[in-house]
Amino acid sequence: MDLVQLYVAQQLYFSDENSFASSLSQLTNHFQIRRNDYSITLSGDGKVWFARVPKTGNLAGHYLMTSDGVLQFNSERPAEVGDAVLRRLGGSNSPGH
Repeated sequence: MDLVQLYVAQQLYFSDENSFASSLSQLTNHFQIRRNDYSITLSGDGKVWFARVPKTGNLAGHYLMTSDGVLQFNSERPAEVGDAVLRRLGGSNSPGH
């Protein structure tokens, strides 16, 4: 759920700044992680972004959310573009498309 909220926060940030945030600290007005048993790493260049969540004892695997709203999963290694898609949030109207 945090990654879905991060996607929405990035959309709000984009509407304010005309670029995506490249760090979680830039999203403090729009987003707060609700759980503390895993970490989210955010990277990007303002035009695209990637959020990664590594596998922990409480998670089934590794997760990747991309700026196009695709949530991907891999149970064994860090998730990459092209892994199993769990959810698609983005549309052609999203910033960056």
